[in-house]
Amino acid sequence: HTRCSRDWSSDVCSSDLAACYSNATTVAAGCALAQHYSYNKASWTAGLDYKLNDATFLYAKVSTGYKSGGINKYGYDALSSAPFSPEKITEYQVGLKGDVGPVTYSAAAFYNRTKNLQISVYYPVPYATNVIRNAAESEAWGGELSLSANVTNRLNVRANALFVEPNFIKYVNPRTGADVSDSNFNMVIRKQFDVAVNYDAGFAKLNANYVWTGTYANTAQSLAYLTTTYGATLGTAAYNAAQVPTHGNLNLRVDIPVTKNIEVSAWGRNVTNSRYYKFVLMSERSWVAGSMNDPVTYGVSVRAKF
Repeated sequence: HTRCSRDWSSDVCSSDLAACYSNATTVAAGCALAQHYSYNKASWTAGLDYKLNDATFLYAKVSTGYKSGGINKYGYDALSSAPFSPEKITEYQVGLKGDVGPVTYSAAAFYNRTKNLQISVYYPVPYATNVIRNAAESEAWGGELSLSANVTNRLNVRANALFVEPNFIKYVNPRTGADVSDSNFNMVIRKQFDVAVNYDAGFAKLNANYVWTGTYANTAQSLAYLTTTYGATLGTAAYNAAQVPTHGNLNLRVDIPVTKNIEVSAWGRNVTNSRYYKFVLMSERSWVAGSMNDPVTYGVSVRAKF
C-alpha cells in the first residue's frame, strides 16, 4: 500500500494513487486500482570462432540481455508510484584462448551498453522512500586475463586479472531534474588480481591464495555533489569514508589425509589481518556507517567419508 498525499491517517482518501493507506479496515472507495503491465523481449547471442592452430583459437560474440520492468508499490504520488520500463543491455566481446606447453591461457576484452537503467531513487518528502526509475544510460568496457601453469607434476600456479571501467552516458535525477552523470558505479570492483599456488607433497596438499583488490566506491554520490551539497570539508570527508581502499587478502590451507576416509585440514583466512570497511552506507544527510571485513581467522577441520 502507498500513503495518501493528504491526511493519510483519516478514513477518507481523495488522492489519485493506485492504493492508499488509512486506519480503515477496508480500503476507501476510489483508492484501490488494479495495475497490470506486461513486458517481453527475446534475448539472443551470436558468435564466431576461428581456430588459428590446434592449440589456439579466437572468438567474437555479440549478446543481449533483458531485465523486466515493474511497479513501484511503495510510492506516494503519481510520479513515485509510476511503473518502470525494462532494462536492456548489449555486449560485444572478443577473446583468445589456447595453451603453450604446460601453460593454458585466455584473454578477453568487452564493451557493453545499457539503456533504461533501473536505479533506486530516494524521495525524502513527504515520506522517505526509495523507488525504481529508468534514470540512466551507461556503458562499461574492460578485460580479463587468466593463466594456469603446471610447473611440475606436483606444482600448479594460477593467476587471474580483471579490469572494468563503467560510466554513465546519461543520468538525470528524476526527482530534481539535475544532471548527475558524474555519479559513481557503487560496489563495482574495477581492478582485481589473484594468484593461487597448489602443491601436492604426497603426504599433504598445500594451497596459498592471494587476492588484491583496487580502490572502489561504496557510494553512488560523486565528490562534486557531496562538496557542493555539504561543503568542502564535510563533503570530502564523507566521500573518502565511503571509498573501499586498496587491500589484499592471503589465505592458506593444508590438507592431510590421515586414513583413506579421514582428512584433517588446517587453514587460515586473511592471515596478514588486512582490515578495511567492506560495506559502507551513506545517507542523504552525509552520515556514514559501515562494517569491516573479517579479521585473521584460523581453524582446523576434520572430514570423514562413510
